[in-house]
Amino acid sequence: MLDGFSIKNCFNSLHRCILGEGMEWVFDEDTGVVVIRGNGPMPDFGRFLKDRSPWRDVTVRFARIEEGITSIGNNAFYGCRSLEGVEIPSTVTRIGTGAFHGCVSLESIDIPAAVGTIDPFAFYKCKLLEEVVLPEGLEVIPNDAFALCKKLVSVHIPDTVRRIGNHAFYECSALEDAVVPECTEFIGPAAFENCVSLTLTLKNWDTRFDNTAFQGVREVVHNSLSREE
Repeated sequence: MLDGFSIKNCFNSLHRCILGEGMEWVFDEDTGVVVIRGNGPMPDFGRFLKDRSPWRDVTVRFARIEEGITSIGNNAFYGCRSLEGVEIPSTVTRIGTGAFHGCVSLESIDIPAAVGTIDPFAFYKCKLLEEVVLPEGLEVIPNDAFALCKKLVSVHIPDTVRRIGNHAFYECSALEDAVVPECTEFIGPAAFENCVSLTLTLKNWDTRFDNTAFQGVREVVHNSLSREE
């Protein structure tokens, strides 16, 4: 059991439970909507029965995180296979490790401008996710952040990104266009490996990259120059 976490006094069709100090979650079985409210960072969770998020035990189709929550905890929605959408408030600054890992029904995500940190595996294997706009101010796209998002067609990488981690977009086979900004210093191993539909534009050929970073990419372009992989 997590410190400060209790699922006592949850009602039958409408679950209303304490989630740490000053925070609660409410789940409506009729609609499949979970609402998380309070102030401060959401607790971090594990991936297994003893420490996983409590809404893993119900069928969540939509999550609404209310203003005042400042982070989405590690593994918060890990393995929520029925989750189709999520509303993230403007107060969130961090999306934790594995937060939406394996949310295979998640079709869209609106990442607020205040988010400055996205942790590894945050959106790993979100198979139906089609478009991602990353916020200005983000400096790192971490390891495996969007790996195996097979239907991801479009991603906006902001001009502030300095590093793209290992396997960040590994096997995003539907991804068509992406632009790596001029300030990006390093692209990690297999970052775009097997993005077979991708035309990747590098704004700066001085960007360092691992020799597997673009393996299987359809085309890598810099201004008027191009290099087919």
